[in-house]
Amino acid sequence: MKTQIVFRNAFFGITMLLFTWGGIQTALAAETDTEPAQAYYGREICEIEVRGNARTLDPVVQRIAGLETGSDLDEKSLTQARINLEKSGLFAEVAIKAQPCPADSDAPVTLILEVEDKWTLIPVPFFSSDGSSVMGGLVAIESNLLGTGKQLISGVMGGTEGLSGFAVYADPALFQSRYTLVLSAGGGVGDEEIATPDGETALTFKTNSISGSFGLGYRFTPRLSATVRTRFEEYDISNIKGPAAEGSLEIEDSQRQLSLETRFDATVPYGSLLKGFETAARASYSFVENSPSISGQAALNVPTLAAQRLRLLAAGGFGQRPLLSEEPLSGRDGFRTLPFGKATAKDFWSTAVAYDLPVLTRDWGAVVISSFYEQGWYRSAAAGEHNFYGPGAGFRVYLRKLAIPALGLDIAYNLESDRTVFSIAVGMQM
Repeated sequence: MKTQIVFRNAFFGITMLLFTWGGIQTALAAETDTEPAQAYYGREICEIEVRGNARTLDPVVQRIAGLETGSDLDEKSLTQARINLEKSGLFAEVAIKAQPCPADSDAPVTLILEVEDKWTLIPVPFFSSDGSSVMGGLVAIESNLLGTGKQLISGVMGGTEGLSGFAVYADPALFQSRYTLVLSAGGGVGDEEIATPDGETALTFKTNSISGSFGLGYRFTPRLSATVRTRFEEYDISNIKGPAAEGSLEIEDSQRQLSLETRFDATVPYGSLLKGFETAARASYSFVENSPSISGQAALNVPTLAAQRLRLLAAGGFGQRPLLSEEPLSGRDGFRTLPFGKATAKDFWSTAVAYDLPVLTRDWGAVVISSFYEQGWYRSAAAGEHNFYGPGAGFRVYLRKLAIPALGLDIAYNLESDRTVFSIAVGMQM
């Protein structure tokens, strides 16, 4: 699938990582009436003051930090507050300081959260061509809607194979609580293609589709969250061609799905990157196939020399999925040797090792060069079963003042199919 799968990969990459954006650790200049907050460990917080925020509302900054008046200030809470602010993706600079409370207060310390807002309304243009087709589009990302920390993302993509669009609204703190809300809708018309790793077309068809989803989640801790999501899709399918169409392949014209998604994220800022462990899992039930499916991924980000990083990655999933609801694999870490925009699977696994080397760090951001090797297997109802393995390299550019974490390009070589694959990265986590 071209238009649909490329769009689903861009949609997946941008929206699923919105709540885990990383940043460069920086500090604002100290003021004469403040001291580092560490000097007040063990004392009660009488008030919390926010400074430097031009757009983000004071209660939103306090909510993200996770600090409350009346609580005692300690190293654990201060460290977590800094991590929360830096990983929110909303602030270019973060500093936490303190000063004595006013004389008429019985509590001893005023905590000061100094932040500098990033520019959060980001247009992301997109263009791709495989020699026989051309696609382009624009995704607009507002990750701090009216200073509330809510996200609104919309996009449109069109070209020689059709036209698609989507919109997503995400609230990371519904009514300033631990509940989260995600609403999405999309649709489009176009020519779709599923290809094997060697570039051979397995199936082509035309679709007219509409989809929507509703997700309600809960943050148990800053690291652990869960979401229950329901999704529907409707398709009008025609002009089915290709080798896969000659067999007993069935293409469902609808999908009804209920899923439970969990995420554990223990990563912390590490220069321009992140270090630590993170994992995510999803269990779904298809009311069309009347069967369950599960998938998950994990990453261990190990710091090495001079702000460099070693990454160990694993992902897998299996279950009965309608063809048009198979898991998009193209362009994801661990699957970059597969054809970009043309690979989906109902069963899959992958392991990968990567090394990230910051080659340029400046006030405006950073450039990171990555090299990787991956190996895996997948099975698609249309493309069949395939092994894949091979090396690759790429780069990421992080712009410190913009609320989008990384833009980049990867090139990978699949030793199994003897093919070179290019893929783009927009909004991926660093």
